Amino acid sequence: MNSTLSLIAVAGALACGLTFARPLQVEEDPEVRLAALEKEFAALKAEVVALRKAPAATAAAPDPSAALRQDLEKIVQWVQAQNQAAEALTRALDDARSKGFTAGINPDSRTALLTGFGELSAALKTPLKLTPPAVPPAAPAKPAQGRAAQR
Repeated sequence: MNSTLSLIAVAGALACGLTFARPLQVEEDPEVRLAALEKEFAALKAEVVALRKAPAATAAAPDPSAALRQDLEKIVQWVQAQNQAAEALTRALDDARSKGFTAGINPDSRTALLTGFGELSAALKTPLKLTPPAVPPAAPAKPAQGRAAQR
């Protein structure tokens, strides 16, 4: 029991010693800190001015409407290919009917199959009705920022 109590006392003393051994935080002089902040503000202000003067870099960015136009052209080509495939399917179904595909064992299932393919072909040939894109609204004017605007 004595050894346990002495061990706890030593551990407590060690913990207190380590707590007080931490270095105290020295506060910086407010004038030095203000000078450093002013220097950082001036650097950031110069960077903003440089970014505003460089519109050529943003002009080199890809035009999103051109990418959308390319995607739309690919979609139109795909729809046209689907329409051509539907026409070919319709011709094949008509050819199968003329050759007596529905005759034979279980003609009802063959008739259902031809009807289903016919409906698919008709659905693929349905014309696509697109609505014109809405004109995006003009961007609202940004309020003036700064100390004069806050007053």
